[in-house]
This record gives sequence, C-alpha cells and structure tokens, in this order.
Amino acid sequence: MSMRLLPKSFIYIALLIGSLVVAFPLLYTLSTSMMSEAESAVYPPPLLPEAVNLSNFIKVIDTIPVIRFIANSLIVSCAIMAGQIVTASLAAYAFAFLRFPGKTMLFGLFLATMMVPWEVIMIPNYLTVKSLNWLDTYQGLIIPFLLPPSELFC
Repeated sequence: MSMRLLPKSFIYIALLIGSLVVAFPLLYTLSTSMMSEAESAVYPPPLLPEAVNLSNFIKVIDTIPVIRFIANSLIVSCAIMAGQIVTASLAAYAFAFLRFPGKTMLFGLFLATMMVPWEVIMIPNYLTVKSLNWLDTYQGLIIPFLLPPSELFC
C-alpha cells in the first residue's frame, strides 16, 4: 500500500503514536524525578506525582557538580567539533581541488582507514594519552579527536 492511498490523518495518527512511544520514557523519568522518595517507591508506580517536589533537583545540584559536568561536555564537544570542521574541510579541499601525485591512492587509503572500528584504536590512543601525562585533562580528551575519524591513529 503506497503513501498516496493512506489518508493524511492516519499518517499523522501513526506519527503521533510513534512519538509518544519514543517520548514516554523521558517524560516518565521527568515525572519520577519530581516525586517524593516514598511516592516513587510505590508499586505499581504512579505516572504523575501527587505534588510537584523540586527539592530533588536541589539535592542533586548540592551533592553532584552537575553544572561542571555539563560545562566540561560543552567545552570538549565544541572544541572537537571546531577542530574536525577545520581539518576535515582542509582535507576535503585538497582531495577535491588540488592535483598531486598519488592523490587517488591516498584518497583510497583515507577511505580504508575510515573502516577501522574505534575498538581497534582505542587502546593505542589511551596509551598515547597516558604516556603524554594527559589523563584527566582537556587536551587528553580533545587532541586525539581533532582530526577526522579516519586520522585517529595517534
């Protein structure tokens, strides 16, 4: 049956049901985070809290440095993104517009290295970062990933 034969309302209903199935775990987690400890331990668990309790969020922020975790993730991901955009665009420019000997072979090698799974190079990357004393530092998290994925061989 093609999409043209189905009325649009059925398609929208199917999309709505699908989006509710996908969003339900997130919404339930948010609902549970606003319940009291006793209310969240009840079986069967309620879908909505009887009273909204935001003290759980304050406890988490006081106990765990969540804001720092989010800032670290933002710093690392933005730095890696910027570095990969620069290096990947330079490599793409060279392969697209420049003529040099061995270009086809080098491009084939470039594509072949993209097929190497991350699990194969994870331990060598870790050992390199460890030997540079970069464990638990920003440069240890960022520099191995600045190059496009096919160039991750440290």
